[in-house]
Amino acid sequence: MSNISFKDNYIAGEIFRDIARSIAKIAHHGAVDKSGDEYFQHPLRVAGMVEKESPLNDIAIAAAYLHDVLEATTWTETDIRSQFAAFERASVDRLITVVTLLTRTKDNVETYYEDIKKDPDALTVKLCDIRDNTDPVRLAKLSEENQIRLIKKYSKAKEKMS
Repeated sequence: MSNISFKDNYIAGEIFRDIARSIAKIAHHGAVDKSGDEYFQHPLRVAGMVEKESPLNDIAIAAAYLHDVLEATTWTETDIRSQFAAFERASVDRLITVVTLLTRTKDNVETYYEDIKKDPDALTVKLCDIRDNTDPVRLAKLSEENQIRLIKKYSKAKEKMS
C-alpha cells in the first residue's frame, strides 16, 4: 500500500489540514491566551489567514494550525508525525520542517527570524501569526503596557524578516 499524496488530490489535502487542526485542538485544550480567550482560536485564525493567502498550500495551512504546538504544549515532533503516518513521507517531513522553523527554542534565539525568512511557508505563517497577535481587537483586551510591549516586539520581528 502506498502512502497518500495530496499534491493532486484535493480531498487528501483537506484530510491533511483536518488532522493538523485536530492536533492543535487537542494539544491546546484548556489553554487560554493572555486575554483569557480559548487559545485554540489563535491557530484557527492564523490558519484562516494563511488559507486566504495561499488556498492550495496544504503544508502552510497545516503548519499554521500547528505553529505553537511544539513550543507551548507537551506534543513532540514524533507525536505530530505519528498522526500523519498515512501520508507520503516527503509531505510530512516538509510539514515538520516548517513547524520546527516556527518553534522558538533556546538553540535558535539568534537565528529564529532569519531562518523563517528563508522559508516561504514559514514566513507566510509567521506574518499571519504576527497579524493576529497585533490585531487591535485582541490587543484591546490587554493592559496598555502589554499592548505597547507586543507592538514593539512584533514590529522588530517584522523588520528582521523583511
